[in-house]
Order: sequence, then C-alpha cells, then structure tokens
Amino acid sequence: MRREFPQCRMKHSKKFVDCAMAVVYMTPFSCGKVYIGQSGRCVNVRLREHDSSLKSVGASHLAAHCRECGCYPLFQDTEVVFRSKNKLTRELTEAFHIRKRGEQCVSQPSVLLHDKEFVFLDYVPR
Repeated sequence: MRREFPQCRMKHSKKFVDCAMAVVYMTPFSCGKVYIGQSGRCVNVRLREHDSSLKSVGASHLAAHCRECGCYPLFQDTEVVFRSKNKLTRELTEAFHIRKRGEQCVSQPSVLLHDKEFVFLDYVPR
C-alpha cells in the first residue's frame, strides 16, 4: 500500500532541497554535528525559517549552535529521514533520532522518550 503525502504547492524564493511535507529532517553543520527537526509543512519552509534565525538573536537551537561554534548549517545537504502525516509519530521519530545521535546532535526533542521506549524503537526494524 502506497502512502500519499501532501504535495507542496509553494513557489519557493529559496529552495534548499526537493520539496517534502510531513517530515523528520536532518541538517548537517560544517563542524560535523547535525540538527534534527520535524515539520508538517514543506521542509524548505522550515529551512528558510532556520536560515532567517541565523540573522537574529532568537532562541533557535540551530542559530545558537552556529553562534557558539562558529560553524554554519549545510541546508542544501539536508536529508529527510522519515515521513508521516501524524504529528506524534514525527515527534517520537525526531526524539529517537536525536537521542541516537547523542552529542553529535545539537537539537532538543519535541517529546522525551523513556529508556524502554528508546530501546524498543531501536529494536523495531524499519
């Protein structure tokens, strides 16, 4: 059975990667670390927001890491690691990938996984 995901109909002024909606994504930094996030919207909309946050003093984890480290995000190398129309499923998947990456990841999860939940998700074949 083929899953149908919403299609992006925006004409992006700045398109970093191929459009995809309802995603968990991973953006690498020039320092070798990564940012993992999730969005129900087109990944390019979210990346544009991250790009804009670099120019402000906002509380974005991505922008804060760049200021502290002196590195920069490689938005054009962003990968979609998972897709789901269900927000909770995306949040749990985001939390799993953030925890799996450990210190290599600079983001904070939308939800926290208990140890047993993490072990279960790590065991489940994908």
